[in-house]
Amino acid sequence: MQFGIDPTKKRSFLLLGRNRRTCFRFALTSRGVWTWEPSLKELKVGQVVESTTVLEKDISYKFSMKPRGWYIGIQYDF
Repeated sequence: MQFGIDPTKKRSFLLLGRNRRTCFRFALTSRGVWTWEPSLKELKVGQVVESTTVLEKDISYKFSMKPRGWYIGIQYDF
């Protein structure tokens, strides 16, 4: 099993994987990517807002248990 965090976003991605060793020095990993989903608290989609500050204050983030994407990893032991 593998666990990882992608710190390149404002809200990090969670990477969970399972490793399958194909030979002594080589392994493949694949699984899902989970992330935080933004949603509006009081504003509505398409509504005119005064500034981006108002918009940013109204956004809330909720962790989604549904995978947002998939990844494949290749490992080689030198």
